[in-house]
Amino acid sequence: MNHSPSFKLLEATHWRDYELLDSGDGSKLERFGKYIFSRPESQAMWSRALNLSEWQNAHALFQPSGEESGGHWEFKKKVEEKWVMQYQDLKFWA
Repeated sequence: MNHSPSFKLLEATHWRDYELLDSGDGSKLERFGKYIFSRPESQAMWSRALNLSEWQNAHALFQPSGEESGGHWEFKKKVEEKWVMQYQDLKFWA
């Protein structure tokens, strides 16, 4: 008997300004508005689907430190200090 693990994919379909672009190898690639960020995700234990050039095109990469919640952002492209994002009818600063 083959009992492959399965999971249910949950999506927030009403987001205009957020998108999970890819995940895997301990990281996730996300779009917040017009900016793309790469950051750690310990639960992403599978292989990435997008090629490396897509990941390298991110505006910023979070570099964790040895501390559990420590680290810093490494900006590769200009990112505004704040920008407007929207979820359904709610607009907010990011």
